[in-house]
Amino acid sequence: MSETIAIEVGKLDASPKNVRKTYNADIIAQLAANIAANDLLQNLIVYPRINRGR
Repeated sequence: MSETIAIEVGKLDASPKNVRKTYNADIIAQLAANIAANDLLQNLIVYPRINRGR
């Protein structure tokens, strides 16, 4: 079962399993502008992390 909830951005961590190891600042800025203009077209999928230290 899944549910949609709002999570503060500051509580998210990048996964060490993320295949993207480098980021192009211009592409990130374009993506941010696109999201600001159009919202996200698909929800992010997040998983709980045990022992985050927060």
